[in-house]
Amino acid sequence: MDILPYTYMLNAFLMVAVPLLLAYLLVRKFKMGWNTFFAGAVVFLLAQVIYGFFTRGATTILNNTGLIYWSETAKMIFNAVFLGLSAALVEEGMRYILLRWWSRDLRSWKEGVLFGTGHGGAEAVVLGVFAFFYVTQMIQARGVDMTNIVDANQVQAATEMVQRFWSAPWYNTFITGLDSLFFVAIQLGLATMVVLSFRESKPAWFVLAIVFHAVAAIIRESDYFLGIYWTEALLAVCAGLAIFLVFFLRRRDPEETVEAKSS
Repeated sequence: MDILPYTYMLNAFLMVAVPLLLAYLLVRKFKMGWNTFFAGAVVFLLAQVIYGFFTRGATTILNNTGLIYWSETAKMIFNAVFLGLSAALVEEGMRYILLRWWSRDLRSWKEGVLFGTGHGGAEAVVLGVFAFFYVTQMIQARGVDMTNIVDANQVQAATEMVQRFWSAPWYNTFITGLDSLFFVAIQLGLATMVVLSFRESKPAWFVLAIVFHAVAAIIRESDYFLGIYWTEALLAVCAGLAIFLVFFLRRRDPEETVEAKSS
């Protein structure tokens, strides 16, 4: 029995369902509304729009520089660092803008956690929806003569792509879902750090969030060098550190300290 269609679909489902379930549980546990979650989701979506325009413009500029003469390895290293750092600056910049000029009352640890869940959750849900449609297309393309679908000069590449997709080990079908869930955890840590930087008026926490985000994003962009297993292993370390920071920073919130003592 071929289980790949089912595992691919399950992966896409989990990418959507897990962050939404987490958000639901946090909303109930914290006894808060969904506004903070949606604020995080809006930050992610706006950041992607800005990031998209920025990378297009940067690509146009860089293609007219000496970068085009670099070796392929050097280009890939540069792209990983450039894209990872750009993603960190844009996303954390958007988070800063929202907390500085829009949600000025979003300062508690609980709000930071739910805010980060919205940011990371929106990313996972969007990627999960794309994964679902991609798997659907691959199911339709399986065993089909590509000469009837793509241009003649793309037949071989398209055929090889479909073959690679359906020859993957079943456990590899969950890689994208695992990657997204790791970034949900990472976003929890990043959001609590940025919220803390506002609550305590300490910009160092915001700078640390940018650095942490950049490291995680660069790792994500370096899968060509590291391989998918090492990439996910390093992202798992980042996710674990982010969760540690979430619980560590809880003790710096006066409301949480009072609540812990009263219980």
